[in-house]
Amino acid sequence: MATITAQILVGHPNKLGNGMLPTHCLLLSQGTKPIWILKNLDILESQSSTHSTIRWIPTTENLLEDALLLISINILKDKELINKKLKYDYKLVITCFTGTALDIKLETIKEYSMDLEVCTPSYNRYYNPWINDTVIQGELL
Repeated sequence: MATITAQILVGHPNKLGNGMLPTHCLLLSQGTKPIWILKNLDILESQSSTHSTIRWIPTTENLLEDALLLISINILKDKELINKKLKYDYKLVITCFTGTALDIKLETIKEYSMDLEVCTPSYNRYYNPWINDTVIQGELL
């Protein structure tokens, strides 16, 4: 069964460097093959209520680059992203969950010029039915 293992929020940054106003969410679903799912958030309810969902099957070698291409084509409509010069009026927040295939691809994000936050797990607690016990990994700061 496929599960969501990462998400990318796309939106406008707060000019003071904290927070953002997200406009879209990109979810990485991983099962037998990865799929990026793009959703329009419209949290200000400024657009019509008919929002389409876009599904994109990325290459496993270029998960992150395929996500950036999907954002460029469908949200920003910005050819400059291909040249790795995304305008600073957009911000990405990448959240990687434990076990995502995206975490090993994150180093390539340094090649791009954009406002960015990357969130990775520092603490994980879950019940494991195979050992009939709760597993705790990491530390709360």
